[in-house]
Amino acid sequence: MQTNRTSWCAAMSLRGAVIGIIALGSAVPWRARGETIARGSFEEPGSLGDIAGTVQQIPYGGTVTNEPGRQNVRYLAGSAGAGLELGFATAWLTNANSAADGVGPITSSGDTSDLIGVTDLAPPGTNFADGSFGFMIEDADGEITLTFDAVDLSTRREQALSLDVFLASTTWETADYLRVSVSGTDTNAILFDTAGLDVDDLAIEGRWNHIDASLEGFDRAVLQIAFSSNASDERLWIDNIAFSGVAIPEPSSAMLLVAGALVIGPALRRMRFRLGICRDIVDSGPGPTGPHLCAASRSSAS
Repeated sequence: MQTNRTSWCAAMSLRGAVIGIIALGSAVPWRARGETIARGSFEEPGSLGDIAGTVQQIPYGGTVTNEPGRQNVRYLAGSAGAGLELGFATAWLTNANSAADGVGPITSSGDTSDLIGVTDLAPPGTNFADGSFGFMIEDADGEITLTFDAVDLSTRREQALSLDVFLASTTWETADYLRVSVSGTDTNAILFDTAGLDVDDLAIEGRWNHIDASLEGFDRAVLQIAFSSNASDERLWIDNIAFSGVAIPEPSSAMLLVAGALVIGPALRRMRFRLGICRDIVDSGPGPTGPHLCAASRSSAS
């Protein structure tokens, strides 16, 4: 089954206001470059098992924890597989989408279980953007926040972040929202935010939306994804998170490169000069003296 995605370019707003989001079809004017520094596709935590959903009732706000036989909502990097994926933690907070008593994500009445965590249940009609697992949130009855481990970007340039999100095709309200943000030591940025907007009007439902964002200026980055909803068919899937950047050479390596250029450069110029003399002599005319004179010229030029 083919995975269809719409690409988006995120223009960062340092004020934290709703950012401008431009639908770009399959063309992406700015694309992450360099090698992958860290990633999260939920394959490693998915190998630990994913069944049922959370049954936790948290008053007003707090950490959502892993439960025996339940989906993974918290993952310690390196605890499964090769340790190549980012760790993450999940929290719940009461808001306008919560029940009157401020309890969630499982409400005091009406809820028995919600699918929140790592899952192999792909969005309807498609596959995961990468691999066989993703992170899913349904019926948050408040705000569910997914926070990933900090990524060191201090030794990189052209730092970038990309990820894929899928919002179910259903009826949304203005109280529902998805926010993707990154925080650093001195810099914070909102990359994607539907707060105050009606998701139904944004043409982002029922498909994978690919987000590309530049993180130049960040020395470290903590990715945070917040989702608010209050109905079982209001669902979000997250997948294919990748931080990338181009390595900055260490000072000693840079000095070696400069020194090498200073030594090799003149040598290459001398070689080109010798080859030029050789070529001129050889091309000066036929006869047995041509090659002999060429060799003599190389010797005298050294």
